[in-house]
Amino acid sequence: MIDIHSHVLPKMDDGSKSREESIALLREAYKQGVEAVFSTPHFYPKRDDPEDFLKRRDHSVRSLLSTGDEIFQKLPLYLGAEVAFFYGMSRFEGLPDFCLGGSEYILIEMPFDKWTSEEVEEVVAVKETAGLIPVLAHVERYLAFGNKKHFGYLIARGAVLQSNAEFFIDRRSKRKALSFLKKGLISLLGSDCHNLDRRPENYGDAIDVIRSVKRRDPLVSVNETEKRILAGARPVTIDQNA
Repeated sequence: MIDIHSHVLPKMDDGSKSREESIALLREAYKQGVEAVFSTPHFYPKRDDPEDFLKRRDHSVRSLLSTGDEIFQKLPLYLGAEVAFFYGMSRFEGLPDFCLGGSEYILIEMPFDKWTSEEVEEVVAVKETAGLIPVLAHVERYLAFGNKKHFGYLIARGAVLQSNAEFFIDRRSKRKALSFLKKGLISLLGSDCHNLDRRPENYGDAIDVIRSVKRRDPLVSVNETEKRILAGARPVTIDQNA
């Protein structure tokens, strides 16, 4: 159980506002059975300078780990980013710095609109030109714009689709979420947690829903993708951030 998408770093974006809140979110993740957390603060290329963003991220994680809280001995924490789509991202030499834990997987937030063929091909180019594997964040949020038709094509060209836990928890979307998982459209899950009240850690609740399905190993694709990411990822440690 890997939470691949979260906003637990303090004061990085619209997520955690303090070290205390970050630690509380991580403790809740551990309580729910999560075995590793990827912190993926928003990176908006149109307003964020890449170097400044990485420095802020480094400062944030150093500040968090400096608390010495015991949760960091129990729950590995990895760095990454939720990179807002932009044209030319496949040719951006600094893109690997934003990958999930230093792996070859990059979390991308797509436009909240009907995707153009040019946007879809830019994502494909991230794989074919940059040599990185695109992970499309919270795919359920793009359905309202008619983008499901692109999912199969993107998967066939090497992309991975990530769903938020809420997709499985919400009774209005639960059936569709389970259908997507069964069809192999979803290969990663994340809480996308931001805080303790409105957008809390809820990964465990989604797993309970999925495991209630009467079919053999419904999470096989998710588990395999998680293993591939972890094989190339490196967690941050207290020692290296002291």
